Amino acid sequence: MAKTTKEKGRIKSNRSAFFDLHCTTDKGEYIIIEMQNMTQPNFKDRALYYVSLPIQKQAKRGKWDFKLNPVYSVNILNFRIDEDSRQYHHYVQLMDRKSKSVFYDKLALVFIELPDFNKTEGELKTFYDSWLYVLKHLSELQNMPDAMKHNKMFKKLFEEAELANMTPEELDLYDQSLKNYGNMYTANDILKMFQKELAAERRTVAANQRTIVANQRTIAAKDKTIAANQKRIAELERRLGINTPAASRVSTPRTAGARVRSSAKAAKTVNK
Repeated sequence: MAKTTKEKGRIKSNRSAFFDLHCTTDKGEYIIIEMQNMTQPNFKDRALYYVSLPIQKQAKRGKWDFKLNPVYSVNILNFRIDEDSRQYHHYVQLMDRKSKSVFYDKLALVFIELPDFNKTEGELKTFYDSWLYVLKHLSELQNMPDAMKHNKMFKKLFEEAELANMTPEELDLYDQSLKNYGNMYTANDILKMFQKELAAERRTVAANQRTIVANQRTIAAKDKTIAANQKRIAELERRLGINTPAASRVSTPRTAGARVRSSAKAAKTVNK
Protein backbone atom coordinates (compact mmCIF):
# COMPACT_ATOMS: atom_id res chain seq x y z
CA MET A 1 0.00 0.00 0.00
CA ALA A 2 1.40 3.41 -0.91
CA LYS A 3 0.08 6.94 -0.87
CA THR A 4 0.98 10.57 -0.46
CA THR A 5 0.03 11.18 3.13
CA LYS A 6 0.02 13.61 5.98
CA GLU A 7 1.41 12.23 9.24
CA LYS A 8 0.18 13.96 12.40
CA GLY A 9 2.12 14.41 15.59
CA ARG A 10 1.12 12.53 18.74
CA ILE A 11 -0.16 15.62 20.55
CA LYS A 12 -1.85 18.77 19.29
CA SER A 13 1.27 20.91 19.68
CA ASN A 14 3.36 18.56 17.50
CA ARG A 15 4.02 19.46 13.89
CA SER A 16 2.53 17.50 11.04
CA ALA A 17 4.63 16.09 8.21
CA PHE A 18 3.82 15.65 4.53
CA PHE A 19 5.45 12.68 2.83
CA ASP A 20 5.72 12.38 -0.96
CA LEU A 21 5.12 8.66 -0.70
CA HIS A 22 4.33 6.69 2.44
CA CYS A 23 4.34 2.94 1.88
CA THR A 24 3.53 -0.06 4.02
CA THR A 25 4.61 -3.48 2.77
CA ASP A 26 2.82 -6.77 3.31
CA LYS A 27 5.30 -7.47 6.12
CA GLY A 28 4.40 -4.24 7.91
CA GLU A 29 7.57 -2.37 6.91
CA TYR A 30 7.25 1.40 6.60
CA ILE A 31 8.95 3.13 3.68
CA ILE A 32 9.02 6.92 3.40
CA ILE A 33 10.04 8.32 0.01
CA GLU A 34 10.91 12.01 -0.24
CA MET A 35 11.86 13.87 -3.41
CA GLN A 36 13.25 17.38 -3.03
CA ASN A 37 14.25 19.65 -5.90
CA MET A 38 15.30 22.72 -3.88
CA THR A 39 17.83 22.91 -1.05
CA GLN A 40 16.22 22.36 2.33
CA PRO A 41 17.80 23.59 5.59
CA ASN A 42 18.61 20.98 8.26
CA PHE A 43 17.55 18.16 5.96
CA LYS A 44 19.24 15.47 8.06
CA ASP A 45 17.22 16.59 11.07
CA ARG A 46 14.09 16.65 8.96
CA ALA A 47 14.68 13.08 7.74
CA LEU A 48 15.19 11.84 11.30
CA TYR A 49 12.02 13.61 12.42
CA TYR A 50 10.06 11.96 9.61
CA VAL A 51 11.25 8.43 10.48
CA SER A 52 10.37 9.04 14.13
CA LEU A 53 6.68 9.43 13.27
CA PRO A 54 5.96 5.89 12.00
CA ILE A 55 8.04 4.58 14.91
CA GLN A 56 5.85 6.41 17.42
CA LYS A 57 2.75 5.38 15.51
CA GLN A 58 3.47 1.72 16.30
CA ALA A 59 3.04 2.23 20.06
CA LYS A 60 0.15 0.21 21.47
CA ARG A 61 -2.04 1.02 24.44
CA GLY A 62 -1.81 -1.24 27.45
CA LYS A 63 0.71 -4.04 27.68
CA TRP A 64 3.23 -3.83 24.84
CA ASP A 65 6.59 -5.54 24.30
CA PHE A 66 8.00 -2.58 22.26
CA LYS A 67 8.65 -4.72 19.20
CA LEU A 68 8.82 -2.45 16.15
CA ASN A 69 8.44 -3.00 12.42
CA PRO A 70 11.27 -1.71 10.22
CA VAL A 71 11.21 1.90 9.02
CA TYR A 72 13.14 2.97 5.92
CA SER A 73 13.57 6.48 4.54
CA VAL A 74 14.53 7.05 0.89
CA ASN A 75 15.44 10.66 0.07
CA ILE A 76 16.07 11.63 -3.56
CA LEU A 77 17.62 15.09 -3.60
CA ASN A 78 18.58 17.56 -6.30
CA PHE A 79 21.11 19.15 -3.95
CA ARG A 80 23.96 18.13 -1.67
CA ILE A 81 23.40 17.60 2.04
CA ASP A 82 27.18 17.81 2.59
CA GLU A 83 29.09 20.20 0.36
CA ASP A 84 32.39 18.49 1.17
CA SER A 85 31.14 15.11 -0.05
CA ARG A 86 30.94 13.98 -3.66
CA GLN A 87 29.33 10.61 -2.92
CA TYR A 88 25.91 10.36 -4.50
CA HIS A 89 24.63 7.37 -2.49
CA HIS A 90 24.53 7.34 1.32
CA TYR A 91 23.16 4.37 3.28
CA VAL A 92 22.84 5.32 6.95
CA GLN A 93 22.18 2.99 9.89
CA LEU A 94 22.76 2.94 13.63
CA MET A 95 26.21 1.40 14.06
CA ASP A 96 28.53 0.42 16.89
CA ARG A 97 31.56 2.67 16.39
CA LYS A 98 34.00 0.25 18.01
CA SER A 99 33.03 -2.98 16.26
CA LYS A 100 31.86 -1.25 13.05
CA SER A 101 28.82 -3.52 13.06
CA VAL A 102 25.16 -2.60 12.57
CA PHE A 103 23.57 -2.03 15.98
CA TYR A 104 19.94 -1.89 14.79
CA ASP A 105 18.94 -3.18 11.36
CA LYS A 106 15.29 -2.08 11.39
CA LEU A 107 16.03 1.60 10.75
CA ALA A 108 17.79 2.89 7.62
CA LEU A 109 18.01 6.18 5.76
CA VAL A 110 19.06 6.38 2.12
CA PHE A 111 20.14 9.72 0.69
CA ILE A 112 20.61 10.00 -3.07
CA GLU A 113 22.25 13.24 -4.21
CA LEU A 114 21.57 13.61 -7.92
CA PRO A 115 24.12 16.43 -8.54
CA ASP A 116 26.90 13.93 -7.87
CA PHE A 117 25.50 11.18 -10.10
CA ASN A 118 27.50 11.79 -13.28
CA LYS A 119 27.23 8.56 -15.26
CA THR A 120 26.51 8.93 -18.96
CA GLU A 121 23.90 6.89 -20.84
CA GLY A 122 26.63 4.54 -22.07
CA GLU A 123 27.84 3.91 -18.52
CA LEU A 124 24.50 2.69 -17.15
CA LYS A 125 25.00 -0.89 -16.00
CA THR A 126 22.23 -1.57 -13.48
CA PHE A 127 18.53 -0.92 -13.08
CA TYR A 128 19.42 1.43 -10.23
CA ASP A 129 21.77 3.43 -12.48
CA SER A 130 19.00 3.79 -15.04
CA TRP A 131 16.55 5.09 -12.44
CA LEU A 132 18.99 7.72 -11.20
CA TYR A 133 19.86 8.77 -14.75
CA VAL A 134 16.18 9.25 -15.61
CA LEU A 135 15.40 11.12 -12.40
CA LYS A 136 18.27 13.52 -13.05
CA HIS A 137 17.72 14.07 -16.78
CA LEU A 138 13.99 13.49 -17.31
CA SER A 139 13.22 17.17 -17.92
CA GLU A 140 15.80 17.40 -20.70
CA LEU A 141 15.37 14.01 -22.40
CA GLN A 142 13.73 14.27 -25.80
CA ASN A 143 13.46 10.50 -26.28
CA MET A 144 13.61 7.45 -24.07
CA PRO A 145 17.17 6.03 -23.94
CA ASP A 146 17.56 2.81 -25.93
CA ALA A 147 18.56 0.84 -22.83
CA MET A 148 15.15 1.54 -21.27
CA LYS A 149 12.79 1.01 -24.21
CA HIS A 150 12.12 -2.61 -23.36
CA ASN A 151 11.30 -1.96 -19.71
CA LYS A 152 7.59 -1.50 -18.98
CA MET A 153 8.22 0.54 -15.84
CA PHE A 154 10.30 3.13 -17.69
CA LYS A 155 7.70 3.26 -20.46
CA LYS A 156 5.09 4.06 -17.82
CA LEU A 157 7.34 6.71 -16.29
CA PHE A 158 7.82 8.50 -19.62
CA GLU A 159 4.08 8.35 -20.26
CA GLU A 160 3.42 10.00 -16.90
CA ALA A 161 6.02 12.67 -17.66
CA GLU A 162 4.24 13.44 -20.92
CA LEU A 163 0.97 13.76 -19.01
CA ALA A 164 2.35 16.68 -17.03
CA ASN A 165 2.59 18.70 -20.26
CA MET A 166 -0.86 17.79 -21.63
CA THR A 167 -3.74 20.21 -21.97
CA PRO A 168 -7.01 19.41 -20.10
CA GLU A 169 -8.55 18.19 -23.38
CA GLU A 170 -5.59 15.89 -24.05
CA LEU A 171 -5.83 14.54 -20.52
CA ASP A 172 -9.51 13.70 -20.99
CA LEU A 173 -8.72 11.72 -24.13
CA TYR A 174 -5.90 9.95 -22.37
CA ASP A 175 -8.12 9.03 -19.41
CA GLN A 176 -10.61 7.46 -21.79
CA SER A 177 -7.88 5.34 -23.34
CA LEU A 178 -6.93 3.99 -19.91
CA LYS A 179 -10.35 2.60 -19.02
CA ASN A 180 -9.55 -0.79 -20.55
CA TYR A 181 -5.88 -0.75 -19.60
CA GLY A 182 -5.33 -3.13 -16.71
CA ASN A 183 -1.59 -3.59 -16.74
CA MET A 184 -0.55 -0.44 -14.91
CA TYR A 185 2.31 -0.62 -12.47
CA THR A 186 1.41 -0.08 -8.84
CA ALA A 187 3.34 1.28 -5.91
CA ASN A 188 4.29 -2.28 -4.99
CA ASP A 189 6.49 -2.43 -8.09
CA ILE A 190 8.39 0.60 -6.85
CA LEU A 191 8.61 -0.88 -3.36
CA LYS A 192 10.05 -4.11 -4.69
CA MET A 193 12.70 -2.19 -6.58
CA PHE A 194 13.78 -0.23 -3.50
CA GLN A 195 13.65 -3.36 -1.32
CA LYS A 196 15.95 -5.09 -3.79
CA GLU A 197 18.39 -2.18 -3.66
CA LEU A 198 18.23 -2.14 0.15
CA ALA A 199 18.94 -5.87 0.25
CA ALA A 200 21.93 -5.41 -2.06
CA GLU A 201 23.19 -2.56 0.09
CA ARG A 202 22.85 -4.73 3.19
CA ARG A 203 24.90 -7.48 1.56
CA THR A 204 27.60 -4.96 0.70
CA VAL A 205 27.66 -3.62 4.26
CA ALA A 206 27.83 -7.18 5.64
CA ALA A 207 30.73 -8.02 3.29
CA ASN A 208 32.57 -4.87 4.37
CA GLN A 209 32.01 -5.76 8.01
CA ARG A 210 33.44 -9.24 7.46
CA THR A 211 36.51 -7.68 5.82
CA ILE A 212 36.92 -5.30 8.77
CA VAL A 213 36.64 -8.17 11.27
CA ALA A 214 39.20 -10.22 9.30
CA ASN A 215 41.59 -7.25 9.22
CA GLN A 216 41.14 -6.69 12.94
CA ARG A 217 41.98 -10.35 13.61
CA THR A 218 45.09 -10.10 11.42
CA ILE A 219 46.21 -6.96 13.29
CA ALA A 220 45.54 -8.65 16.64
CA ALA A 221 47.62 -11.68 15.59
CA LYS A 222 50.50 -9.41 14.50
CA ASP A 223 50.26 -7.50 17.79
CA LYS A 224 50.59 -10.80 19.68
CA THR A 225 53.65 -11.75 17.59
CA ILE A 226 55.25 -8.36 18.25
CA ALA A 227 54.50 -8.64 21.98
CA ALA A 228 56.04 -12.14 22.08
CA ASN A 229 59.16 -10.94 20.26
CA GLN A 230 59.48 -7.97 22.61
CA LYS A 231 59.19 -10.34 25.57
CA ARG A 232 61.94 -12.57 24.16
CA ILE A 233 64.19 -9.55 23.56
CA ALA A 234 63.56 -8.28 27.09
CA GLU A 235 64.42 -11.70 28.54
CA LEU A 236 67.60 -11.88 26.45
CA GLU A 237 68.66 -8.39 27.56
CA ARG A 238 67.95 -9.36 31.18
CA ARG A 239 70.25 -12.37 30.90
CA LEU A 240 72.96 -10.22 29.28
CA GLY A 241 72.55 -7.56 31.91
CA ILE A 242 71.67 -4.91 29.33
CA ASN A 243 69.71 -2.07 30.95
CA THR A 244 70.53 0.66 28.43
CA PRO A 245 67.53 2.94 27.68
CA ALA A 246 66.04 2.46 24.19
CA ALA A 247 66.96 5.99 23.15
CA SER A 248 70.68 5.39 23.76
CA ARG A 249 70.87 2.06 21.95
CA VAL A 250 71.68 3.72 18.63
CA SER A 251 75.46 3.32 18.72
CA THR A 252 78.41 3.34 16.39
CA PRO A 253 78.71 0.50 13.86
CA ARG A 254 81.51 -1.07 15.96
CA THR A 255 79.44 -0.97 19.16
CA ALA A 256 76.40 -2.29 17.29
CA GLY A 257 78.52 -5.13 15.89
CA ALA A 258 79.77 -5.95 19.37
CA ARG A 259 76.16 -6.14 20.55
CA VAL A 260 75.33 -8.55 17.76
CA ARG A 261 78.29 -10.79 18.68
CA SER A 262 77.36 -10.63 22.35
CA SER A 263 73.75 -11.51 21.53
CA ALA A 264 74.91 -14.47 19.39
CA LYS A 265 77.14 -15.69 22.21
CA ALA A 266 74.29 -15.37 24.69
CA ALA A 267 72.00 -17.24 22.33
CA LYS A 268 74.45 -20.13 22.21
CA THR A 269 74.56 -20.14 26.01
CA VAL A 270 70.76 -20.17 26.18
CA ASN A 271 70.59 -23.04 23.68
CA LYS A 272 72.98 -25.08 25.82
